[in-house]
Amino acid sequence: MGKDVGYPTQVDFCVIYVFFCEEVELKVDVVYLWVSDTDAFLKKKSEFVPNQNIDSHHAARYRDHEELKYSLRSVMANLPWVNHIYIVTDEQSPTFLNAAHPKVTLVNHTDVFQNTLYPNYSSSAIEWNIVNIPGLSEQFIYLNDDVFIGKPVTKNYFFDKTGRPIWALKRSSGQSNFKAHTNPTMGAHRNTYTKIMPYMKSKIGWKPDHSPMPMLRSDLLELISEFEPFVNKTKSNRFRHPENFVMSRAYPYYFLATNRLGIHKLPRFLYLNEHSIKVAALKSRSKSIKKADKAFNAIAKQMAASFNLNDNEMSSADLTEGWMKRIDEIFPNPCELENT
Repeated sequence: MGKDVGYPTQVDFCVIYVFFCEEVELKVDVVYLWVSDTDAFLKKKSEFVPNQNIDSHHAARYRDHEELKYSLRSVMANLPWVNHIYIVTDEQSPTFLNAAHPKVTLVNHTDVFQNTLYPNYSSSAIEWNIVNIPGLSEQFIYLNDDVFIGKPVTKNYFFDKTGRPIWALKRSSGQSNFKAHTNPTMGAHRNTYTKIMPYMKSKIGWKPDHSPMPMLRSDLLELISEFEPFVNKTKSNRFRHPENFVMSRAYPYYFLATNRLGIHKLPRFLYLNEHSIKVAALKSRSKSIKKADKAFNAIAKQMAASFNLNDNEMSSADLTEGWMKRIDEIFPNPCELENT
């Protein structure tokens, strides 16, 4: 697993369990959620938006710069052992994708939604339906389409020898988890943490960032069962909401609290490191360009296992266009999943 993989120190039995258990043969899938801001998609969404100023309506939530194409190239180049790739979407298909390829499956929302308001534009609601993908393997890696694999890594980077997940998590004081937020995304993160708190012996000093999320299907079923009212409430919200119970936060918090998650330890204030690199627009444009240039130079040298291009409200069109040019330089060759 590597010397930097750790488990919560208060449970020595967990480390002993990992040491003595027989190694399991893993079949690992990859799952994406994907959307493209086509005119048809935006027109359909606008019919349901209750308030044009809500966080979920911002263009950054749906802008498509073909990140998925390059993310798939990164997976195919660096994770050749991946079993199958599922792309969960709402009756859309990437123009570059050969959807008939045997290694990839497009999954419509209506094929997996259970007790979920449809149409739905909240990733918090959609994520809870991943578990319903027909044929999904027990071990899988959940990727946002703006997350990329930065260098070749083995299955045991994401899963230990017994098949338990290992997440790249950054150190955190945990204070932000207790602050009230008007932003629905941050409010939902806080709400999720407070729902997990009764299971904790102490505050969890780790938090996820934008990186691959290895999971077990059986773990998701356990979470859904354990927190069913909160999951169902989240599924009833068409857009992001501060009372949502967020899977990508609930998973690491809960399984850390119950001593069943390994950690690749990241520094509290990270930018460039061996596990994760984040490229994001900052309030200062000149600082954004300088930091992004430094990040892309590190990415080109395969410094990190993964990296993320965080399109947000501060990202201008020419800034993100520049990012995508750099990504095309790093992954210039089409992969076998693309149309010829």
